[in-house]
Amino acid sequence: MAEAVIKRVLLKEPPFSDHAASRSAPPWERVAEWPARWLAFPLDSGFVLYRLLLKLEEPLHARIHVTADERYELYVDGVLQARGSERGCPGNWFYESYDLQFPPGRHAIVARVWALKEDAPWAQMSVRPGFLLAAEGAANELLSTGKAKWEMLPQSGITWQSTADQFGILLGGGPGFCFDCARLDPAWKQGKSGVWDQASAGEIPSVAATSNFVDHDRHLLTPATLRPQLSGPITSAALRYCGKEDVFADPLRAVREDGADRKLQFSLATILKGQSFTVPARTSLRAIIDLGGYFCHYPSIRFSGGKGAQIRMRYAESLWDSATEKSMEQRDQIDGRVFRGMHDSIIPDGRQMQIDTPWWRAGRFVQLEIKTVREQLTIESLSFQETRYDLGIEFKLESNVPGLSDISAVALRTLQMCSHETYMDCPYYEQLQYVGDTRLQALLSYLISPDARLARKAILMFEASRANSTGLVFDSYPGKGKLIPPFALWWVVMIADYARWRGEPELIRELLPGAREVVQRLARLDENGLLISPRGWNYVDVAQGFEHGVPPGGQPGGRSGVLHWQLIYTLVRLEELEDDFGEESFADHWRTLADEMVKSAEKHYWDKKREMFADDPDHNHFSQHAQVLAVLTRLLKRSREQQLINRTLREKELARCNIYFSHYLFEAAALYDRGAYLRSRLGDWSRLIEQGFRTFPEHFGSTRSECHAWSAHVLYHILTTIVGIKMLGPGAKRVRIEPALEKGERIKVSFAHPRGMLHLDIHQEDNLEGLLVAPRGVQIEGPLGNVKLRLT
Repeated sequence: MAEAVIKRVLLKEPPFSDHAASRSAPPWERVAEWPARWLAFPLDSGFVLYRLLLKLEEPLHARIHVTADERYELYVDGVLQARGSERGCPGNWFYESYDLQFPPGRHAIVARVWALKEDAPWAQMSVRPGFLLAAEGAANELLSTGKAKWEMLPQSGITWQSTADQFGILLGGGPGFCFDCARLDPAWKQGKSGVWDQASAGEIPSVAATSNFVDHDRHLLTPATLRPQLSGPITSAALRYCGKEDVFADPLRAVREDGADRKLQFSLATILKGQSFTVPARTSLRAIIDLGGYFCHYPSIRFSGGKGAQIRMRYAESLWDSATEKSMEQRDQIDGRVFRGMHDSIIPDGRQMQIDTPWWRAGRFVQLEIKTVREQLTIESLSFQETRYDLGIEFKLESNVPGLSDISAVALRTLQMCSHETYMDCPYYEQLQYVGDTRLQALLSYLISPDARLARKAILMFEASRANSTGLVFDSYPGKGKLIPPFALWWVVMIADYARWRGEPELIRELLPGAREVVQRLARLDENGLLISPRGWNYVDVAQGFEHGVPPGGQPGGRSGVLHWQLIYTLVRLEELEDDFGEESFADHWRTLADEMVKSAEKHYWDKKREMFADDPDHNHFSQHAQVLAVLTRLLKRSREQQLINRTLREKELARCNIYFSHYLFEAAALYDRGAYLRSRLGDWSRLIEQGFRTFPEHFGSTRSECHAWSAHVLYHILTTIVGIKMLGPGAKRVRIEPALEKGERIKVSFAHPRGMLHLDIHQEDNLEGLLVAPRGVQIEGPLGNVKLRLT
């Protein structure tokens, strides 16, 4: 029998443009473009099933558009076909579009929608829970919510618990779930369980592009912008430990590898290969699974029997030294360590059941905990599906430069694990798209992938966050967000980056007014021409003397040399942007303001004795950050720039850049030393790999997150400094390649350009030799020696 087929599509034009309802409504009521209605959510929070049963006499071909508040899973004839909706905000509530092909016969469309309110992932926004499906053309009456015979059933048996209650740390990825199988019907995916009621029609759809409503009490519908999230099996998982231990009674019991039950471990390992294993009655065990690397994943476990038993799956990036101390040594060791982390739990009721978590989990290790009572439990399979945004990476790097290939691979994995429906800082702890982190992620993405959708979406999400009383960009968005004014400035720089690397003049022109407003609101100077530190959390970096990441003088109302120079740097980038787009009067304004602020900085922050810029007007504090930002403005004399770089890299009594702000330090150093300083620092990243990190962490030394997006910037600098790739815009019309190789070194690399991939295979002997393959239309510049150029 032929099966139903559902295929995701990305729209070029919004649907229902010819629908008459919106044209007939008066302007003050004009909201609807869709011939459908939202279905109401009958609970305050929880899980609700919606189903539509069909009996088709003829094949059905239709295009549907689907969204939910907060999230949905879409099943067709019992098979999971899609998850959504793509994470956004009320003013950009995304919907996915699919093409359906149903053969004649009976079919069931089932949507499971969940809304967790305050317990949802921190980046998950909500207006009011509900579900919406709209079909185009003749299928509208047959399939659309509010028209077709959709039914509804609250799903019982799933509760949740805050991670703060589970192990004392509140995580931004949502709660741990508990599945009580006695209250779950295994046939719910086919729409066969329980007593269903008619679903109630709710609000009229509002479309962002045409609605006259702009408040945040509506879902303003916007087509999804990203391709589907990657989904594939994790095949590298292996069982590292198994023992007969009751960790339900002693959750923080340390692992003792010499106490492992090897026979049991050998037998239990078969579940990772799809084979079954039976846990006898009245037995307790725990098993530690090493996924073989850092993964974001959906775990799935299938079992039968074991009525009244307990199953827990606990997740961690690495094991802890004790109940209160994270491991500071080898991240891949487990012996003598404690498994701390969030968990999902299951209570079997004796029937066969498969449990899949509604949201993904992150880390390298999974602890399986089982305790049976009177009945044996058969674990039929345990599997993990990797999830992330498929950036469409075509990047490759091979090199004989020590450490370069390994560092590049781990940096790339770090970026992948922090790329989902948005970029995010870290997948385990927060899952928030912060501006500071995202700027560095986007820069790296431009070089390794021709797909700029995630970066483009991030810029637009931050623009949407400006709909608040300050007019500034939130520090992270989607989500509730806070004010980090320095991050608002980095958003302006992100726009300039996008213009340089990807172009899109129409988009940049739309964003320029917002960029100007952000700068104008923050450029408050005192009578001495010094920046007044703005209201908010003026986070710059985790550095010595920077309380909570705020530099000296960075508290609201203070005077900070670091913040002063960051504003100047932003003015320079904005001026360049205005010039590129023919806005000469604005460019002149920003240039004049920047010049005035440089003069005030030289008068009040320059310290003649130390020959560098202070962090405060009293010259009590000094940092690498102030010097780096001053150099990056390129508004100082070149002799002073060189002097500042030399002192910044040499002097030890400076607040030093941590792993995040090292990005700016590397950029400044590369202006004068052809990558010498970067090379001297690559060992810091190599040592992280030696410590067992499979992604790079939030900070050097003591760190919270072991996978943090901003630490992947080292790969960007390998490409821009050692390989020497420079995109000159707007739209990367010119590419300058100025390799900084030493004799005997070779690099083979493929990297992205808006016109396609470039391939560079070079080695340094007495001269630079090799081959560069580039798309036609790309203007290549640079001292390439004997490197041959071939256009394709």
